Amino acid sequence: MPNRKCRNFIREASHVAAAIATKRKALAEVPEGLENSLDIAVIGGCLIPIDIQPNCTDLVPPCTAIGDIDISTTTSSQVEGEPFTIRSAKWVSANNISKQAGNALLVLLSEKISDLPKDVRTLKSTPRSIVKRKVDPGEYVHYGVRDALTDFLINSDFHSPNIFLNVNVDGLPLLKSSLKQAWPILINVNGTKPVIVVGIYVGNSKPKDPNIYLKEFVDELQTLVRDGMICRNKHFNIGIRAFINDAPAWAFILGVKHHSGYYCCNKCVQKGERFERRIIFKKEHNVSTCNESFRNRLYPDHHNITEEPALEKLQIDMVEQFPFDYMHVVCLGVVKTILVAWTRVRRQPFSLRRDSISLISAQFCSLKIFFPKEISRKPRPLDDLERFKATELRTFLLYTGPVVMKGFLDTARYNHFLVLSLGIRLLLHEEYCKTKNGLADALLNKFVEEIPTLYSFTMLSFNFHCLTHLSRQALKFNSLETISAFPFENFLGQLKVMVKKSDFVIEQLYNRIVEKSLLNVFHKVDKFNNNVPGQKIYHNNFFFNPLIC
Repeated sequence: MPNRKCRNFIREASHVAAAIATKRKALAEVPEGLENSLDIAVIGGCLIPIDIQPNCTDLVPPCTAIGDIDISTTTSSQVEGEPFTIRSAKWVSANNISKQAGNALLVLLSEKISDLPKDVRTLKSTPRSIVKRKVDPGEYVHYGVRDALTDFLINSDFHSPNIFLNVNVDGLPLLKSSLKQAWPILINVNGTKPVIVVGIYVGNSKPKDPNIYLKEFVDELQTLVRDGMICRNKHFNIGIRAFINDAPAWAFILGVKHHSGYYCCNKCVQKGERFERRIIFKKEHNVSTCNESFRNRLYPDHHNITEEPALEKLQIDMVEQFPFDYMHVVCLGVVKTILVAWTRVRRQPFSLRRDSISLISAQFCSLKIFFPKEISRKPRPLDDLERFKATELRTFLLYTGPVVMKGFLDTARYNHFLVLSLGIRLLLHEEYCKTKNGLADALLNKFVEEIPTLYSFTMLSFNFHCLTHLSRQALKFNSLETISAFPFENFLGQLKVMVKKSDFVIEQLYNRIVEKSLLNVFHKVDKFNNNVPGQKIYHNNFFFNPLIC
């Protein structure tokens, strides 16, 4: 059975076709010589001579004079409002309708509407060719920073003269039956919601050389930062605010040690220790790194490559402008590790009984009816913990966890969990991350220090070490939410559904991106124009309303 969107679309098309058919039928009944007369009107499918029925317009709905429209050549574009062909193209593009299904729909609609094209590619103005280049072991296509920002500015009412960009680079597996993966370069204008594609790499593995992969992006961004750009007869200054990535992508584009290395932290010089076949970071007070030390290679153990990373050509701080993302570090890292320790590890002081786990799951599910619409994913049993998304773990940390876990954890571990919850909540708030920054820093350091006592040294992984640096980042960027990867990760899901088959993958992605850009169906741009470096992205978000203690 067709889904709701499809049924609504077909119903709308039927109304358009019925209106056209009614007008054509009326034309056939017009007496000879009066086809273009203004003295005859169509009302409810009937012919009414206006000069004989002078008061008929007071008794019936407004009428349409036959002389106003050449009914014999009526097309979908003459229907009131946006042309039906444009609405059709937007519907097909927004719902990722396949070419076969779109063509089949056009055949059905063309029986009633004459001016629809026969091929959905014509309907959506699909590009006929793309310009791509070889990037071992795959291919890369560059949409362009300037073109992407031009699309954004034309389709929005953004008025600030300063544009500060958040940049994201990440990998995305595309198909279950293939090794194909995409590495898109995404940007976001700080203070707005849309995520914009500026380039995509597709191959069977990630690019071998990050400098070749990033070359076009870096060269164009250098020019834009230096000269700015003109759009809508207005000059815009371009600035780089932050590169928001997870740890593997961060190590890839910077050429530094991965998160499993001894010197994997780019914020300080602390060396990890090997403990039970893993690298841990005991709490120590270490010297912080800076932009100069990174560029001058003062700590060579941190670097994996000898040549200069392509991103060093940009006038950016190679340390401060590469913040840790709390979605990966806190939600998918720390919170999930603690939940696994409680529910999956057996015969430890912190392990929960099986009957307790079942009760906790039941209480989680019972809260479903109280969840507001701002929380997209409702709670589910802990049996699905390995499949929990970052939003579910965030909800557990900030809301459901402190309520449900009381009574199941002993006092020390429950209070320890509250320390993490409160510390992160403070840093997510745009006001308290400044006024209570010292308190948040103390809470998170206390949380890390007590891990060996309440749990195990093996849990002191890279993610737990990153907690000690979050307060400084929140202070610089005005809350952790403004440097969150949530918007970018959501957009990656949209990219994935654009691929319908394993052949010509990069062409599919590029064509779908161009189509959506032309039709402006990616996102609606909000009217939030106070584009300052510290402004948070989601200015009306349920999660970050004023703190309630």
